[in-house]
Amino acid sequence: MAGACLLDLTRLVGRLPDRTLTGVDRVELAWLTDRLGAETPLWVLVRTRFGFLLLDRTGAQGLMDRLQGRVPWGPLDLLGRLSRRGSVAHRRVLADLRRLALARSVHRRLWAMLRRHVPQGTPCINLGHTTLRADILAQVRRAGLPVVAMVHDTIPLTHPHLSRAGTVGPFRAKMETLCRHADLLIHTAAATRATTEAVLASLGPVPPGVVAPLGVAVPDPAPQDLPAALADAKRFFLSVGTLEPRKRQMMLLDLWEDLGRDPELPRLPALVLAGSRGWLSGAEFARLEASPLYGTTVLEVPGLSDGALAALYSRAEALLMPSVVEGYGLPPLEAAALGCPVVLTDLPVYRETLGSFPIYVESDDMYLWRTVVKQMIAGPPAHTQQTTIVPPDWSQHVSTVLQAVEAGRKTDAGVRGRADWD
Repeated sequence: MAGACLLDLTRLVGRLPDRTLTGVDRVELAWLTDRLGAETPLWVLVRTRFGFLLLDRTGAQGLMDRLQGRVPWGPLDLLGRLSRRGSVAHRRVLADLRRLALARSVHRRLWAMLRRHVPQGTPCINLGHTTLRADILAQVRRAGLPVVAMVHDTIPLTHPHLSRAGTVGPFRAKMETLCRHADLLIHTAAATRATTEAVLASLGPVPPGVVAPLGVAVPDPAPQDLPAALADAKRFFLSVGTLEPRKRQMMLLDLWEDLGRDPELPRLPALVLAGSRGWLSGAEFARLEASPLYGTTVLEVPGLSDGALAALYSRAEALLMPSVVEGYGLPPLEAAALGCPVVLTDLPVYRETLGSFPIYVESDDMYLWRTVVKQMIAGPPAHTQQTTIVPPDWSQHVSTVLQAVEAGRKTDAGVRGRADWD
């Protein structure tokens, strides 16, 4: 049936209930939200330490009810009490999913469970990479389900020096697995597709692809959720994202310390770093904490709610994003949708998704970054001159993917060969 799908939500479930959802987790949640709102068959697959769980639409709705707080997470079951891996809270999540599950299987019998409960030809949508393993995808295809996977970017292979130690090899293995087993790849932008397919061409046959820009669900600003340090802030600049080398927040710290010594700027607006600490070296975090501006003019605020972040976008002088490389970049789109000026690196993907809205600056041109920011500080508050853009929505994204799946479907059942995909 058109629109039916099996969603692999292993990554999203792995972060529940207490870890802040990141961009990829939000993609999985957006797909779950969209498919629950459609009148088409839906299944959810979750890999756990003990095997796989399969939920039908009723089970998927039960998961959403708990995600949104309408139903509390239940008690531990016997397996949860016997297990010692993970927090008690996370084991309660898995216990509830076992109670909600339509079926369960050990790892080697995944294909049999899927064949029994999911009609052949139903695409298995893999958005989070957690289960991109040859033994798993081969079983999905053995069950007669085409593998549709999203490749957010190939940064670990194109910029290995900006990736966490120990992640490059496993990422390469996942991309090689996609070359062998994927029936369709989802790319979030044409620029990203070009880079990804060039990388994949060096690893194996390049699967067919579809460009489907990610949706942007902009929440209502919730200033009441802001921490006390920001509740009364008059003028500030904002940087959003995990603190890590490719985002270059330490360059912004250098910039702010330099601007703080400028006699023409008697009062320096705050720089708000909204994001959790990633894998920056301990020395760089120590430098951040040792800065004379840290905690007063440079504020680190991880774990903000969506509403609090929207409140910052709606009040900030500008969003500053000096990233070296990005696969898509949701924060600039969120900011632009709320009228927040955006200053960012001149990357092809940003030109594609944001057009002429931002001010583009080369990532390592400190002089130009300083000039642009100083001019904005000297001018009137930027939020008095707002313009906005209308970003893509999630229904467009999902529809584009499922239309591509349908276009590649053969008249007979079963997994299609790549020649049958457009």
